Amino acid sequence: MQTGNSIQDYFKKRSSAISELLKKPPGRFSAEDYHRLRVEIKKVRAVMTMPCDGVKKEKLKKLLKPARKLFKQAGKVRTVQLETSILKKYDPRHKLKLFLHQRQLQELKLKKEFSRVHHRKKDGLKKSLEIFLCKTKKIKKEDALAFLDREKKEITGIARYKKLEPAHVHELRKRIKKLYYNIKSLGMNKKGLGIKNGNRLLDVIGKWHDCELMSAHLAKDIKEKIF
Repeated sequence: MQTGNSIQDYFKKRSSAISELLKKPPGRFSAEDYHRLRVEIKKVRAVMTMPCDGVKKEKLKKLLKPARKLFKQAGKVRTVQLETSILKKYDPRHKLKLFLHQRQLQELKLKKEFSRVHHRKKDGLKKSLEIFLCKTKKIKKEDALAFLDREKKEITGIARYKKLEPAHVHELRKRIKKLYYNIKSLGMNKKGLGIKNGNRLLDVIGKWHDCELMSAHLAKDIKEKIF
């Protein structure tokens, strides 16, 4: 299969998955739906960063705008849902019941905001995906492989820092995910192209990131004397 055809097929599947999710009324979105929407948007955004003839950075930024808005708002809901899940699991005696209640109220508010963004941006996102789908055939194999090689070098460069700050760890996670999504879009195996123990690293960083966010929110609520 040619590079353009492989990427186009992959992009089409991701776009269809997003379209199906956006057909669902926001009020009926489950926790898994928010998660799936974010994952699928990550995958199409990863492909859209590959060098493609006829798509300038300014145009790409405009095409990505609806995706960015939906991704960000879905992420806010997802974060609160994860925190609620963690609290229910590790606070069986309900010592943090006020924090849990505050998170539940916050979730309702964020879901309403997501509904508004969903209504405003879903058609724009579908149109952007349709526009870029036509461009995917123009992605050349040699350009794609060179792009992946540069991405891998930047990842290993960050990983070699003597002291990794939280921002570096978060950047590592985003870049490794993007690398793996693009390897898959090319119909290639990660062997020789991926990062050693990359999947394990993503899992560990993901759990760390969830705890970091929750810790920050706890500290904020303590400071505001919610407890």
